[in-house]
Amino acid sequence: ATTHVTSIDSELLPTFARRTLVKYLDEHACTATTDSKVSLTLEKLSTLLGESKVEEMLFAFGGRVDEVKLRRVRGGSREVINFHTDHAMRTMQIALNDEREYCGGYVTYATASGFQQAMRSPGFATIHDNTVVHGVTEITTGVRYSLFFLTLPD
Repeated sequence: ATTHVTSIDSELLPTFARRTLVKYLDEHACTATTDSKVSLTLEKLSTLLGESKVEEMLFAFGGRVDEVKLRRVRGGSREVINFHTDHAMRTMQIALNDEREYCGGYVTYATASGFQQAMRSPGFATIHDNTVVHGVTEITTGVRYSLFFLTLPD
């Protein structure tokens, strides 16, 4: 398999959609943990954002979606995600807030040409497969919000 990371060069989620998902996540996430994940169905996502917005994201992902997750990570936990490959066959991550709202949390890919950090512009996406080695640095302050589409192994 060819190792690759793709950056979607158009905004998939405008501000109103990102704010809607952040609000939903804040209302449904566990308050006792610094790392909260909330699963959504595509139907629930369509209810929150509208069917056409979900169709646009599905088209950008270009594959089967088995899981949709919202994730909120708060700073101060001293946790990093060590370099690894994903169990999911394919992952799309859409940043829901601006990197200026938190410190750290850099997604770093190990590539043949060295380490590369993914830019996390709000509303934009990166897609990678399960051959891509990557890790995430500690979030020291603030809160990082993300939306994930995942294709699981058969």
